Amino acid sequence: MHVAYSRDKVYKDVGSRRQLFIDNDVIAVVKNVTRRQHSPEKHPDNPLIQRDKPWEGIPYFRSSTFNVLRDPADGLFKCWYSDFYEYFSKKQITLDTLLYRIYYAQSEDGLNWEKPALGKHFVDGHDTNTVLGQLRDELIFCPSVFTDPRDSDPSRRYKTVYLARFKDPTHPKASPYGYRAGGLCMAVSPDGIDWTPDERNPVISEWLSDVQILTYDPDDEKYVLWGRYGGFPGSGWFAPVWPSKPEGIWGTRRRIYRMESKDLYEWSEAELIWDPDENDNLDDSHYGFVPWRADEMHLGLLNVLHQVDDTLDMYLHFSRDGIDWQRFLDHRPFIRRGGEGSYDRFDIETPTQPLVVGDELWIYYGGMNVHHDWWILGKE
Repeated sequence: MHVAYSRDKVYKDVGSRRQLFIDNDVIAVVKNVTRRQHSPEKHPDNPLIQRDKPWEGIPYFRSSTFNVLRDPADGLFKCWYSDFYEYFSKKQITLDTLLYRIYYAQSEDGLNWEKPALGKHFVDGHDTNTVLGQLRDELIFCPSVFTDPRDSDPSRRYKTVYLARFKDPTHPKASPYGYRAGGLCMAVSPDGIDWTPDERNPVISEWLSDVQILTYDPDDEKYVLWGRYGGFPGSGWFAPVWPSKPEGIWGTRRRIYRMESKDLYEWSEAELIWDPDENDNLDDSHYGFVPWRADEMHLGLLNVLHQVDDTLDMYLHFSRDGIDWQRFLDHRPFIRRGGEGSYDRFDIETPTQPLVVGDELWIYYGGMNVHHDWWILGKE
């Protein structure tokens, strides 16, 4: 097959692999053809999972607070989602409240979800669907859950990485609740319900981010971690922005780093991949990124916070090597937020790779009808 000319070769052996005409790599010439980006159709039953149990406080479907996958062993769709049960409360926190719980839901068809009673955590006499909150002396925050295709040990088939926090009220960087960040930790499970912290925790001791998205690249056979390496940007939540970034000025908007590993223990140096630049609006921050393989290409969804409007959208990007990423021509939100009164009026984001269901791609996303920083600025 003869395709587009390049400096080093005049043809490309594509074999039986599908070619996506996202860039011009396999295009020699076109006539009366344009390239357009289309948006997925929202399911009419949305939202599929929402607060409907008496023990649920603030279920939070954010860039690093939920995951959806389809278990290759039993075919069930499975979801882990966070509940900021007492996180924003002024009450005295106890181990019973847990501050922040991770719930579990499952579905046979991916549309109708059940929240099974698991016998792990009871609230006001209710047997809940809580699977995570505290492991030993670790509080679990912002987990990224996946099934590991490389681990032959059935007791370690499921893995999650998370930001751990430890009770340490005298630590100089302890939170108002008396907890300090404990690095990126990992837990393992045979079923996604019963979890055990890894004996080698933390796997990245200097990790301080509240956003971590872990993916596995089946072609390169490596784990890739995407997130905010290090602490918060700037000196506060709403730091000023220097668009031209004079020398000595560190980026004050959220940025995304990339690290890779062959075994989940030895990691490469953090590499800055997503840094707002002249192509972004003045207030845009890069909140989270989830990539996946699409034949020989890489596609990915970048979650972008518009700080002034206090809203969040996600944008589709593409890459040939998984490191150098390009915008689509339109550069518009991949899924448009809803109108007034909708469940996703102010926020659409995802940390979850699309699932292949029949001849469709299903993209599970979180939506909010309050602004991103509602808990700081107030609901309105």
